[in-house]
Amino acid sequence: MTPLIIAFFVFLKGKVRSTGYIASTTLLLLFLIPIFFYGFEKSMVMNNLWVKNVLAPFFSGQEIGTSNTGYYHSNQSLDAFINRHFTNYAVEKYGGLHKKIDWVIFSEKQAKFAGMLIKAILVLGMSVLTFWKKNCKTTWFYELSAWLILLLWIWPSSWINHYIFTMPAICCLLLGVDLKKPLQFKNNFYSWMLIWFFIFIHLGYGSYMQSFSPIFLGSISLLLGCIHLLVKEKKHICHRLHRCILCTSHLMALPFIIFCLFGPSGCKRKECSYCDNRKREILMYFRSMVVLFYRAILIYVALTVLSVWLLRKNRKTVYRGGGAMNLLEEFQNYGLSKTSMYIVGTIKIITAILLLCGMYFDFLVFPAAAVMALFMLAAIYFHLKIQDPFVPIIPSLLMFLLCISLIAIHFLFL
Repeated sequence: MTPLIIAFFVFLKGKVRSTGYIASTTLLLLFLIPIFFYGFEKSMVMNNLWVKNVLAPFFSGQEIGTSNTGYYHSNQSLDAFINRHFTNYAVEKYGGLHKKIDWVIFSEKQAKFAGMLIKAILVLGMSVLTFWKKNCKTTWFYELSAWLILLLWIWPSSWINHYIFTMPAICCLLLGVDLKKPLQFKNNFYSWMLIWFFIFIHLGYGSYMQSFSPIFLGSISLLLGCIHLLVKEKKHICHRLHRCILCTSHLMALPFIIFCLFGPSGCKRKECSYCDNRKREILMYFRSMVVLFYRAILIYVALTVLSVWLLRKNRKTVYRGGGAMNLLEEFQNYGLSKTSMYIVGTIKIITAILLLCGMYFDFLVFPAAAVMALFMLAAIYFHLKIQDPFVPIIPSLLMFLLCISLIAIHFLFL
């Protein structure tokens, strides 16, 4: 489904050749590559079963013949949302608050029809937005981000881990945040959409809480934010940048940018307003990408630390030092006391909050990132001290590198 949505998006943008490349590559991966691993006969059997039990029922509106497309809590698709909250499914399976807040108005068949109707409206509306001013080169990232969210809604089984596809949309909204007026709704709609999203996804701990579809509800804010950015960009900016040769995808390659800025790509005249404007636009976009990356790191580091110390401190993970079952046992494995755990936890939580405040007050970033980097360095030391394997060291090492990146970007670009 993912390559199909991307191919449809590329087709709407008028890139027929690219659509053909995506379609041929998908067919190659589905039908030819598996032959080398499973043999011709077994590969054909599996593909036939997939077409018969998944693909054909999906497009015909019938029930998919697999065991992993139910409406239970971990499925955060549109179909699961409608069936959990507008039929008696969740009332019977989960009970509790569902008996009071669920609006049971559909049978399962009616819910399926309602889902198909809503999907058709969403796809049609997004297609119109994509096709409108399709030659605008600065909006493809917003459009693709919105299509990926629609993909999560359209497919009948979108598990929580599939919502990694929301990362591009989060990046779009971070880029749109106005740091000068962070909490004014009129001037900073995107801040509130991000707050909505992060509040809802952090409500999804445990099967009962997930049965209320918090991840699906949170993704609504991302889609609204992407659409708002898309319309705003196409209405106010595209008509001024249609002559720009370079699209924002080139900004992902730093060598290319350097070549465009300093290489022989412009005209040979010493003073050329067009070349100067093009270089200025490239620098502007590059700085925007750096700021986007910077904000994303801030949020990721802060929320990860808060999640570890406030929500997952009693959970066993493969990253616990010495195979500990919880955070207290991990500190004891390091030879540290319970008091040490409380002191470290308090400082880390305060530092994480300061990092989040650093989105709006730049002077907080350096001290907070430096303190966090020191703690991560200490964590790496204690992992090595008790001779942990490499896997438990990965989170501390990653967080240390991200904190160093924050400090570097803070001094070099901001």
